[in-house]
Amino acid sequence: WDVLPSSETTPEAIMRLKTGELFASCLAIPAQIQQNDAQKAHKVGLDLGLSYQIQDDLKDEGQNSPYIKSVGLKSAQDTMLSGYQQAVQFCQLPLFCELIESMHNTLKPTEYAHA
Repeated sequence: WDVLPSSETTPEAIMRLKTGELFASCLAIPAQIQQNDAQKAHKVGLDLGLSYQIQDDLKDEGQNSPYIKSVGLKSAQDTMLSGYQQAVQFCQLPLFCELIESMHNTLKPTEYAHA
């Protein structure tokens, strides 16, 4: 991470670069091919990737995650849920919607409150 500008080494920026861009590409490339709104798909993918990474960090590290420490548990949970909700609203393919809803339904924020 030493090669990144300091503005891109915050916990959230690292999560967006690490997982967000992967999810964003997975949504934006097909949208571009289908001549849909690739910019919107990219934004949804970034938010979904951040949501996924927050959930993963909570599972692995609990409240000791650098991101959770920097923003607080409530804010992290709100960001995570918002990303999943945006993805559900954005998706149009039933299979993709089912996958996102499944990820969202397995999310139990209260499990992490005591971590």
